Amino acid sequence: MTLRPTYANVMSTVAVFIAMGGTSYAVASLPKGSVGEPQLRKSAVTGEKVKDGSLTSADLAAGTLLSGPRGPRGADGTAGPAGATGVPGPTGATGATGPAGPSEVIMISRPNEVAINTAASSTTPLASLNLPPGKWNLDGQVRVDHEGSSPNWLDCDLQPSIGERFVRATVKIGDPATSATMPLVWSATLTVATQVTLQCSHVTALAGFAKASNVVLRATRVGSIEQR
Repeated sequence: MTLRPTYANVMSTVAVFIAMGGTSYAVASLPKGSVGEPQLRKSAVTGEKVKDGSLTSADLAAGTLLSGPRGPRGADGTAGPAGATGVPGPTGATGATGPAGPSEVIMISRPNEVAINTAASSTTPLASLNLPPGKWNLDGQVRVDHEGSSPNWLDCDLQPSIGERFVRATVKIGDPATSATMPLVWSATLTVATQVTLQCSHVTALAGFAKASNVVLRATRVGSIEQR
């Protein structure tokens, strides 16, 4: 007797196969991107299941990665090329005038002839300088010419307006006619403003005619004065 399968027998057989192999089919055939956070159980993914090098710091919670110890300083790199020259800046304001330096020079020169007073006990001023306080080197010069019948003495001084004279040069004049150039040199520390005058004087009246020429009076400010 031949048995013919019925519809019910076929459907029941198919159901058995689906029941036995359906799970395997479903896992092997999951579409891409179908498994996400809702499908994973808590703590289902552990460190052992994460591929090495597949995570970055952005994938980890703050404070998860700890800083390691600071490494040694690296070698200095080679110097780079010089930069281009910058644009010149604006001109600055002019500064205040500084104090006078030690090379300040004040001078007066009178090359023309000046008549010397021949009366007894007379003084003839020839040149003057007004000097501020400070340390000064002073030098003067005068040429004296005399035509007279009797000898006499003529004194030329550097005379300050305050105190005693600084220095004196003396020359004998008279018969015969006399010509002499008299240098005067001195150093002085002035504590107040002072006028210094180059002058010539005599006690006895001079016979004949006396004159001075080529008068020079110069003062040079210095930083210090050392007398030896």
